[in-house]
Amino acid sequence: MLMQVVAGARFPLLRLIIGIVFFIVYIYMAQYIYKDTMKRNLNSEIWLLIVLLIPIASWIVYFIVRNEKSRESE
Repeated sequence: MLMQVVAGARFPLLRLIIGIVFFIVYIYMAQYIYKDTMKRNLNSEIWLLIVLLIPIASWIVYFIVRNEKSRESE
């Protein structure tokens, strides 16, 4: 229901706000993952490229991979 309202032209301001929020989260997550991969000695450039090209799915995959790497090092 919400997506129908957002996708329609009834509330352009709401669409703009949702877009801006997603963009801010997108930039924050790219920065966070890049810095975290540098700390963990992972290939940070490749992860940054993946995060920028495939946003939400790559965030989930990264946190799964990161947790597995943490378990292996213990």
